[in-house]
Formats: sequence, C-alpha cells, structure tokens
Amino acid sequence: MTDVKLLMKLTENISLVPPRDPRGLVRVAVEAEAAGIDGVMRSEHVLLGPEADALGVMPNLRDHAAPGNRAPGTAWPSSIILLSAIARATTTLRLVAGAFISPRRQTLLLAKELGTLDLLSVGRLVVLPTVSWSQDEYTALGDPFGERGESSTNSSRCSRRRGARSRCATRARTSPSATSGSSPVRSAPRGRCPGSAGRGCSHH
Repeated sequence: MTDVKLLMKLTENISLVPPRDPRGLVRVAVEAEAAGIDGVMRSEHVLLGPEADALGVMPNLRDHAAPGNRAPGTAWPSSIILLSAIARATTTLRLVAGAFISPRRQTLLLAKELGTLDLLSVGRLVVLPTVSWSQDEYTALGDPFGERGESSTNSSRCSRRRGARSRCATRARTSPSATSGSSPVRSAPRGRCPGSAGRGCSHH
C-alpha cells in the first residue's frame, strides 16, 4: 500500500498568520516538517480586481477560498521568494508552487528562477502550472486573457527542454524567434508529481 502523503496549504492563512508576516509562514513550514508533513503548497496572484469578491466575501476566513468570494486586498506574498526562504529553513519538505500562473512571466526568466529555486532546495520543488481565472489580473498586467492557454503551453515546453539542456527556443512579442542559452537548469526529477499521470515530475 502506498504511504499517504500530507500536504499543507500555505495560502490565505490570515486566520493563523498576520498578512504582513511572511516569516510566520516560514515558521509554520518548519513546524510542518517537524510534524512529518510531506510538503507545503503556495498558490498565487499578483493582484485581485473587483471580480474577486463578486459573490460576496466568505464570512468565515477558514472556509475554502474560491473565485468570487475573497477580498481583493488579500495578501499574496511572492511564491518564489517565500518558497526560497522555506527551502533555506527546511531539509526534507517538498515545496509545491501550486496554481503557478506561468503565462504572466517571460519564459526564460521563469525557467531560470525556478531552476535556481530547485537547486537551492536540492530537487524538492514541484511546479503545478495554471492559467488562472482572473481576467482583471491579466488586464492590469497588460497580458491578453484569451491567449493564456497558448502562453502556458509554450512556457511548459521550454521548461521541459531546459531539464535536458540549457538551450531553449522562445518567441518574444517584440522580437523574432531565437535560440537562447540560460542557466541554471533544474535538478533531475525525484519522481512523479501530483496530477502528472505518470509522465514524470514537473520540477521545472
């Protein structure tokens, strides 16, 4: 029988940790590792607009946060920076960048940042990319909401290529296609990731 793995969600925890105390989240992660938790997960947003609370803010902060029931001013510390701090403070805890919105980022810069974090954590990083539901967020960042699926696919392809070598083809919006080199690359995968259906781990 496969051992049960426990994953702690470290997002929207304002009932436990003050929103301006990201170090408190690091302390929670350290305590989770000591208690035998297998990993911690961070989801993310750069910002939230009026659609975030269109259905009314949930009265109980411990309820599940879903599109339409959260305050636009909810604190969302940078996932990459926070997971880097957790990587430094822990040794075995798996670091899950969950609901990681890859289309919002330049592909090569994203691959370099995740590759660096994966090396810092010695292969403990798991990336679960998504395209997000918030059109307000894309509009505020100047990114086309309708093209987020294609952007996410291109980003994932580039990241997978960089797992085997440090060169990747990318097409910028303002320049022609070019083959570029970037380092560091990610560590070798440690195994299968949640939702990977046996295709290998998304340690980008």
